[in-house]
Amino acid sequence: MRPAVDAVVGHEGEMGGRAMRRVCVLTVLTLTVSPAVFAQSYRHGRIRHVEEGVSIQRATETGAEEATANLPFLPGDRVWTDGGGRAEFQFAGGSLLRLDRASKLDYVAHDDGRDERTVLRLWSGALFLHLRDRRDGPFEVETPGGVGAAR
Repeated sequence: MRPAVDAVVGHEGEMGGRAMRRVCVLTVLTLTVSPAVFAQSYRHGRIRHVEEGVSIQRATETGAEEATANLPFLPGDRVWTDGGGRAEFQFAGGSLLRLDRASKLDYVAHDDGRDERTVLRLWSGALFLHLRDRRDGPFEVETPGGVGAAR
């Protein structure tokens, strides 16, 4: 009995092997194309790295939640860090923003139009902004002491 079962399994294995190869090829193609499509259609930021002690409040929510990596960072969102938390955000063009401990930041606006300006408001604490590419457009950072711009 055992050899007959092995022969049937072996035969199905060959058929299944071809089907499995097709599935693998389609999966690889999907994964290869998806980031390019995502990058073309996505204009806002995402949380790239987060340490414990970082909270985010969505524009549409009254309460806050713990921030986690890969959450979108959208206009209207507010993020704050406690004494031990830090966060890093990545924008569509690759620009990075690092938010230090004991900081509070609002994503005020992303102006659609010619210059694609991103407006942030730093209520307290410190941030580091690294502009990688002009695709992100200029950044404006409003603080209690004034406004800074990076192009």
